[in-house]
Amino acid sequence: MGILFFSDLHGNAQAVQSLQRQIDLLQPERIAFLGDSLSPERSPIALAFLNALADRITAVAGNCDGDREQAALLFPLHEDYALLNTPTHRFFLTHGDRWNPSRLPPAGLGDIFCFGHSHTPMLHRLPDGLVLFNPGSCALPRNAIGPTFGYCDGEILQIREVPTGNLLSILNLTQTTN
Repeated sequence: MGILFFSDLHGNAQAVQSLQRQIDLLQPERIAFLGDSLSPERSPIALAFLNALADRITAVAGNCDGDREQAALLFPLHEDYALLNTPTHRFFLTHGDRWNPSRLPPAGLGDIFCFGHSHTPMLHRLPDGLVLFNPGSCALPRNAIGPTFGYCDGEILQIREVPTGNLLSILNLTQTTN
């Protein structure tokens, strides 16, 4: 089951075009959006992009998402978190402003903690086995790498460049250590 993860779109039309290319190439069955979507009146391109994903997206609200964004979207933005389950993993999805690596959710809610908000990619397994995963920002990165997104194809979790799809980081989820 392929899942594409992205966060912190902020209505950026260039990011929409690059993400659409990656979605067309990878053909993910599911999309996980970790918040900060758009201002509907400022970004009709981003709104159309997000709404076209409505049948396969699981999304959480970011600190920049509110009633206007939710009213324009054809899918729910879950407030604090959402769970995305596969046959082998439970992904805890959150934006990162409430739940984050400094304030983890209660144990057992998921084995992969997915968050955005910092605009910085992260892929790391803690000693207890919990995976910390931030796909970074697809539009406004706060790093030297540039815009990024995440992809999980079965047992491999990845961070990739948005414009090129080049692989930046990889974690084998079947291994119990980094």
